Amino acid sequence: MLFLLPKIRWAVLVILTFCFLYAFPLPIIGNSAYLALVLLFCAVLCSRQSTSNLLMLINSPLFILSIGFFLLIITLSLFIASFHNTYDYSIIKTLLNNTVSIVGVISIVSLIQKNAERDILDLLALMLVLQSFFIFIMLVSPEIRGAIQSVIRTEEDLERMASYGGVRGLGLSGSIVFGLSITMGILGFIMHYRIAYRKSDQSSLKLLVIFLICLIASLSAGRTAILGFAVGFVFYPFVFSLNKYVGSVFKQVILVSVFLSLLLVYIFNNEVLYKIAFTYSRYVFQFIWNYFEFGSFSVRSLEGLSRMYFLPENDVLLWGTGHYTNSDGTYFMHVDAGYMRFLLFFGGPLSLLIYLFFIALTVLFTQAIKSVLPGAWLFSLFFIFISFTYQYKGEVIFFSVAYMKIYFMFYGYFYLSYLLQSKNEAHRESRDFGHINA
Repeated sequence: MLFLLPKIRWAVLVILTFCFLYAFPLPIIGNSAYLALVLLFCAVLCSRQSTSNLLMLINSPLFILSIGFFLLIITLSLFIASFHNTYDYSIIKTLLNNTVSIVGVISIVSLIQKNAERDILDLLALMLVLQSFFIFIMLVSPEIRGAIQSVIRTEEDLERMASYGGVRGLGLSGSIVFGLSITMGILGFIMHYRIAYRKSDQSSLKLLVIFLICLIASLSAGRTAILGFAVGFVFYPFVFSLNKYVGSVFKQVILVSVFLSLLLVYIFNNEVLYKIAFTYSRYVFQFIWNYFEFGSFSVRSLEGLSRMYFLPENDVLLWGTGHYTNSDGTYFMHVDAGYMRFLLFFGGPLSLLIYLFFIALTVLFTQAIKSVLPGAWLFSLFFIFISFTYQYKGEVIFFSVAYMKIYFMFYGYFYLSYLLQSKNEAHRESRDFGHINA
């Protein structure tokens, strides 16, 4: 039975990480993330090695800097709201949530470092696969969808998603639209990295099927997710030779074509699945439907988003307004666009400062972990690109809680690997020096 203990520990870690990352409502308890955070921290304290890892991260320069950035942004938020006499401190709740979440991230990273067989890439891939599984079964089964949504969704949420015919608002997640779609999009990007740099997995038919299911499920969460999945293909030309890359692409195209053909044949011969697939395609491929029906590729959500971008007055550009939400809880000026929300609240200079904080922190992490993460600079360059692209549609940088959890889990794991490697090398050099003196 002892050989099962590592698998049980890994399964528990996966479940707790899922609850922590997706933060879905739970009856009586309130939120799965809070429960998971407490249990993860307790699990760390039960292990001497994990506790040592946690203390190493807490005292590390980059995690102190990370918390410092959040505290500085919170201070700036307090200052701006007080300076404008709006006293609108509603933005601080999310920033505090992000700051506290770092404790959970450090706990996960400290625990997973004990596992010699699996790492953060395996854990994050499972986060995508598990969420995709829940979305997929809710997509094809109205009964399961209704049972889960009755527990984790409010009446307001269900009314918002009703117009999509049951193909959106799925999954076990506190966020149901933009937040979930960018979370799954960046996890798709990380999955590409894992496939590219672990070459033994790259031709697996099983992996291809899993990848397609994840893509289908992610697009149900939101079309925004496609960015992470699409950009992730950038890794393969840097890893494989041209001949091998072309051959692999050709093989995958054939496999995908065969798989999709068989899937479509099955769907067209099943009335229930056909209705689901039709409704799904109306949402995901709305731009294509719009072209055939109206002669335009325009999508209503992007048209609405573009109208939210405007040039405010000079004093707003410089100092913002100090307004984040209205008295009824809606966003100030009913703006969803991420850059505009920051601009209207902080003003241009402070918004730019926050973006520079994010870039600087990512560069510092990358510089530190480049010896333990193959293709670190390539990964970080496109991670920054994806983050700033997502920011166009909604708040992401230092703001989206699930997205920043993934950011710190990924970089935190490899940063801890770097710290442990440096510590071991220092001990080895000290031991060798002692032998020489002896």
